[in-house]
Amino acid sequence: MGRPKLERTVLQARVNPDTPEKLKQMALHLGYQWGADGNTGALLDAIALMPIERLKELLTDIRLPKDAY
Repeated sequence: MGRPKLERTVLQARVNPDTPEKLKQMALHLGYQWGADGNTGALLDAIALMPIERLKELLTDIRLPKDAY
C-alpha cells in the first residue's frame, strides 16, 4: 500500500527565467528541502501562511522592474 497522497495542487506562473532557481536556493537556505533541492512548494506555502501586514513589511523595499509586468 504506498504512502497516502497529500492534498496538493499545481501552480503555474510566468516569471523571469532565473526566478525558479532563485526560489529553490531561497527554500534550501531557509530549510525547505526536498532531496538535494530546495522545496519551492513548501516555501510558497510558508509565505501564504504569513499575515498580509507582515508580508507587506518584508516586501516594502522591493521594487520590480517595469518590464516585469
